[in-house]
Amino acid sequence: MVYNSIKYISRETDKKEGRISIKIEKPKRKSIKIKGTKQMIEVVIEDNREGIDPKMIPNLFTKFSKSIDGNGLGLYISRKIIEVHGSKIWTDNNMKNGAIFSFSLPVLNLPSKTIV
Repeated sequence: MVYNSIKYISRETDKKEGRISIKIEKPKRKSIKIKGTKQMIEVVIEDNREGIDPKMIPNLFTKFSKSIDGNGLGLYISRKIIEVHGSKIWTDNNMKNGAIFSFSLPVLNLPSKTIV
């Protein structure tokens, strides 16, 4: 997802400065409960590119969905990896101010160990 942001920002010659931010925060949406976990984190990747055509959003995470170039598998593979972890991926698109991709992941409760 970060690679996609870099790829699309670099194509936009009218932008003087591309910006990508990656945030890890407490989930804003209702999270999926996963057995063995007490909490989830939400990863948010945001850029200041043009944004995504709203017509593309329903198929954005499907195989061979692409807007410019590439094979259209990047977001599909990202979705599959995140689903293996029992979670979801989504986009909050803003055509004028960029694209926002978010996904949540479980935080595992592992016993602490002392390393000597």
